[in-house]
Amino acid sequence: MSKRLIISSLFLATIFVACGGPNNNSNNGSSSSSSSSSSTKTPAKPKAVNGAMVYKKNCVVCHGANGRMALNGAKILPESTMTLEERIMQIKKGKGAMQAYEGVLSEAAIKAVAEYTMQFK
Repeated sequence: MSKRLIISSLFLATIFVACGGPNNNSNNGSSSSSSSSSSTKTPAKPKAVNGAMVYKKNCVVCHGANGRMALNGAKILPESTMTLEERIMQIKKGKGAMQAYEGVLSEAAIKAVAEYTMQFK
C-alpha cells in the first residue's frame, strides 16, 4: 500500500471521527447551573451563549472558519439561502452527513450558532 494512500486514509478517518459525534468533554454551549452561597435571593441572569465559540467547537471541522470549507459534504455557508429558522431546524435535526445537535447543544446554543452563521452571507 502506498504511503500516500495510507496518509489519505488516516486523514479521512480523522475527519469522520471529528464530525461524527458530540464532544462529551465540554458543555458545548449547554447551560449548567452551580449553586452560590450568596445571601441575596436575586436570581442569576442566564449567561449569553457565544455563537462563535459554539461554531468553533462543533462546526469548524467540516464548514471551516469562514463557512467555505465544505468538507464531508458540508454546505458552503456564505452561499446558503436558508433563513435563520431553517438553519435552526437544520442544526437541531441534521441532514445528510451532518449530525443532529438537538439534545447535544442547548436551545440557546443552537440559536446562537445559527445567528452566527448568518454573518457569513
